[in-house]
Amino acid sequence: MPKPHRAIGLDIRRALLYEGKISPYDFWKQYRPDVSYSYIKSVFWILKQLGLIRPAEKTWNKTNSPYGKVYYEIVPGKENDECWASPQGCYKRFMR
Repeated sequence: MPKPHRAIGLDIRRALLYEGKISPYDFWKQYRPDVSYSYIKSVFWILKQLGLIRPAEKTWNKTNSPYGKVYYEIVPGKENDECWASPQGCYKRFMR
């Protein structure tokens, strides 16, 4: 039986308030290695769709890969939005 997860949205908000900006990968490695990276990426995508976060910076790796690392920041004024507690629930409710 899978163990219940803490509120991932609140963990992301806490990390963004502390760090200023963070990538999904860095968040996963530093704060929530107990869940899958794929799950973390999907929550970041939902938060972006809800307008709670936005891309702040994109860095490129040294191997000339077409994929860079995107850092996100909280959209000003959205720090206390109720959707941080349950991004998936808000997405289902508002994106129908």
